[in-house]
Amino acid sequence: MPLDRPANMNTESTHLGIADLDHARTVLGCTVVSVGAGAVFNALPVILATMARSLGFGETEVGWLGSAELAGMLLGSCTTAWAMRFVSTRILASLGVSLLLAATMTTFIVTTIGPACLLRALSGFGCGMSYSVAVAVLTRSSAPVRNVGILNAAGVIVGALELAGIPLLTEKWGFQAALVTVLALVALAVLALPWIPVLVPEQRNAGKAGPNRSSEPPLRQLGLLALFAVTLFQTGPGVSWSYAESVAHEAGMPAVTVSLAFASASLVAATACLFAWRASTKFGQQAPLLLAMALCAAVMLAWVVPLRDSVDYVIRVTLGGTTWALVTLFQQTSLGAIDRTGRAAALVPAAQGLGQALGPLGGAALLSLGFGQQHMLAGFVVPLSVSLLLCAWAHRKLTGMTPGLGQVSA
Repeated sequence: MPLDRPANMNTESTHLGIADLDHARTVLGCTVVSVGAGAVFNALPVILATMARSLGFGETEVGWLGSAELAGMLLGSCTTAWAMRFVSTRILASLGVSLLLAATMTTFIVTTIGPACLLRALSGFGCGMSYSVAVAVLTRSSAPVRNVGILNAAGVIVGALELAGIPLLTEKWGFQAALVTVLALVALAVLALPWIPVLVPEQRNAGKAGPNRSSEPPLRQLGLLALFAVTLFQTGPGVSWSYAESVAHEAGMPAVTVSLAFASASLVAATACLFAWRASTKFGQQAPLLLAMALCAAVMLAWVVPLRDSVDYVIRVTLGGTTWALVTLFQQTSLGAIDRTGRAAALVPAAQGLGQALGPLGGAALLSLGFGQQHMLAGFVVPLSVSLLLCAWAHRKLTGMTPGLGQVSA
């Protein structure tokens, strides 16, 4: 049985115009589309900083631009989850990539903050749509951990290259160089759109009655609980990455240490995503998910111990980034196991983005109360632990409802 999926779960009609979801062409197409979708988001800090310098925006305006991008992504993911009931996946992915392409091209001629925020929101909306489609498609394959792991690993690697390369390009050629880099990645996504399979929505009047329908309400409730747990968990990684550089500066670490830590985290996280499917083959999805969540919580708690040296900092950041990447991967595929339509998996980016946005806000609140930065980070072990308990309870509940859940696959 594929990847912890219940044997009696009702599914959408997936036999109409669908290529094999495990075909290399499908995995490559979804991966390239997701990389193009994340072209702006993966390098958002350096792109916004360069944009601000080029157009004369201040720190407040940068905050508005970042919020507009993230809000657009959240809305795009939610819209995709809703629209998948009526529109094919290829059309949704094409619309998302088209919006992203149009927003990026129009940014060349923008000079004021109002239109710039509007374009960032449009860009985020397109990113949320196309990325959510790519993830939703691969979670419906017979080896979702392997396939989504490839997608996430590619995103981590390309994002690291963007963060390293865009500052060098913009230093020589200005903000336009960043836009050209984004356009190149989006253009690759456009070329990959024909490789997105056409998953056709189920007939509106089909399947309204039958033996499988009785399990849907509790499954939907578990899906909502799982999405809440995702949001709760992502507050920890969100705040840790937001303050990682500041913590290093406070501890007197040189800038090269921060760069080395981020590079190490990207490399190890990408490798871990590529090999995560081996763990799922032997243990299923849920055990590796819960273990990765526990390890990530332990890393957060370890921030209560003062940093000793640069090696200590690099190890903490690397472990935090790696466990974060693994939890994100298993969260995406676990929601695909609960909801075979793929709509719940399409909401995972929205839930993750919401948590990552709330985390820094919570961190700022704790700092205003007098907490030190490292103690503030350690305090986020609380939401991570609650999320872990919710996931463990949901897994036990789902296992009781569907005995086939314990079977494993890649």
